[in-house]
Amino acid sequence: MDSLLYQSNVTKRLAVPRTGSEKVYLVLFVFLLLGSSSGRRSGRILSEASKAWQRLQYFNQKYGEDSKRGFRLEMLQISRGTVLSEVNKRRRYEKCLILRKRFTGGTHQSIVFSDEKIFTVEMAYNRQNSRILAPDQKSISSSIRTSKRTQKPASVMVWGAITSDGRTPLVFIDKGVKINKEVYVESILENALKPWPCEHFNGTHWVFQQDSAPSHKAKMTSEWLKLNVPEFISTEE
Repeated sequence: MDSLLYQSNVTKRLAVPRTGSEKVYLVLFVFLLLGSSSGRRSGRILSEASKAWQRLQYFNQKYGEDSKRGFRLEMLQISRGTVLSEVNKRRRYEKCLILRKRFTGGTHQSIVFSDEKIFTVEMAYNRQNSRILAPDQKSISSSIRTSKRTQKPASVMVWGAITSDGRTPLVFIDKGVKINKEVYVESILENALKPWPCEHFNGTHWVFQQDSAPSHKAKMTSEWLKLNVPEFISTEE
């Protein structure tokens, strides 16, 4: 393969030495591209390959024999993040200061955090990380190595709340029921949340927290919370 590459003009124009497996792979890649290209496109590909080769040499010098790293670079996943303006950053910082001052001396342990979650009755699948260990594909059935998807899989909405040393009973929402302010107050807050703290906290102070879903921000919900819980963190906070 090395001699085949040197028979072409690619390696000569790039001034590539004969040794180094990673160098051979790079040149072979360029050689194969140029095999199906011609004219101006070939020149552009060769120019990009030359830049890549220079970067390759730079990494080889920087992480070569001295550090013994060579080309053992770690492959990292790109993570998602939220773009925040300076105004949003400042608001979040100010809210954090207020909450930190509000819940001092271990009082944060009495906060009851609540949320809803849709659970889908379907096999979890991750294109990158879902793997099966097997000698080959023929040794396992297709039903095991295939994650089948449906347009509308069966699902269930569940509400729950937790604190530092306990949790409320789970509330399973009937299929087709939308959690509006009436359902949220009557089926969740009144039936599930209200009776639980009496036994769990045994008369001690506690704080209720929820997110800013429309049914949580409703005036009906706020009025119920003012009358039925000792303290709650509003959506503005």
